[in-house]
Amino acid sequence: MVHTPANQLIHGKFKYTSQRKRNKKTQTAKRTGITGSNDFLKARFYPVRDNRHKALNKSKTVASEFYTSLASLAALYQFPLPEKSPEPYPLNIAMDYRKAKQILTGINGELELMIVQDKTRHACLTTVKSFSIGSTLSYIPVRLLSDLLKDKKNKQTSNLLLSIFSWFYHKVEIPFFTKRSSFLNSCYETIKEWYTEQEDGDEEEIAETIKQFDIMETEGNNIYKLIQMPMNLKEFALRIKTYKPTNEIQTEFLQIANTIYNLSTTHPNPSIHKNVYENLLEPETEDRIRVDNYVSFYWDSQDDICDHLIEYVNSYLQEYSIADEPLSFQYFDIPQSIVSHDLQFEENLFTAIDDLSYILNKGL
Repeated sequence: MVHTPANQLIHGKFKYTSQRKRNKKTQTAKRTGITGSNDFLKARFYPVRDNRHKALNKSKTVASEFYTSLASLAALYQFPLPEKSPEPYPLNIAMDYRKAKQILTGINGELELMIVQDKTRHACLTTVKSFSIGSTLSYIPVRLLSDLLKDKKNKQTSNLLLSIFSWFYHKVEIPFFTKRSSFLNSCYETIKEWYTEQEDGDEEEIAETIKQFDIMETEGNNIYKLIQMPMNLKEFALRIKTYKPTNEIQTEFLQIANTIYNLSTTHPNPSIHKNVYENLLEPETEDRIRVDNYVSFYWDSQDDICDHLIEYVNSYLQEYSIADEPLSFQYFDIPQSIVSHDLQFEENLFTAIDDLSYILNKGL
């Protein structure tokens, strides 16, 4: 079982981005690209001989690749090669893997050590680093955009927000809460049902809350239609260039917009899912936090519905002990000169999302 402290959720309630900004992290070095597509790691490699792992039948190849990668790992992290286990194959590899794993944990507890089998490798030691979400819900509020669109004086700001939202939705693939397939849509629907099925309670309060749901659905769908328009992406650069802030908070907004635009130009494949390998860590755990659970558009942080939403999300997600998070890999089938784990895009993206959400909740 692969288990890494970086993947464990922080005990306590999840917090959405209007409550705090994400802490800045140490930047990581750029690594060489992963060969193959997202399905490159179709199975974790267990050093146990059985019918599930027929690759183990190639004992000489497996042993050679494993000990070659172990030597590369030891060279980079500057620890002496452990004495080889006297156990017969493949138990010797299992024992030596555990020794190496224990040593690496002592050197860098943020890294997980795995044995990778893919199209070109049979038994390659690989370090894995995760981008930990901690207990942060990176939810982007859209109500302010709906309000800005109602006043022509705010056209520049609303248009720039539309471009940002369009890039987040189309390119980064952040789910929108009015889509039936989204996690937050099901959360909102459940909360609404609680109100509509109440047989007691303040009738006026219930009626007012249901009215808020209707407004959220109507205006949320309108925003969703607008961010579908191709012109929002085409005019992203122009809208930034021509934006004239009139106060301090709009100046900060423009800085955030520039950061997001720079991400759009420097990352041709910016999907939030590109470095997420679902079920890789602790694959036997079926109930787990998915990307769509902790990154999404939502309606607002300022109304009563949000309080119910966050309470519901907390009760839902706190049942899970593992999350599918962005991962970075460094392979040791060849010697490595530096520790190289690139999660720079995720760091910049989540910081930008949190900064934008923070400022949207303050108001423009």
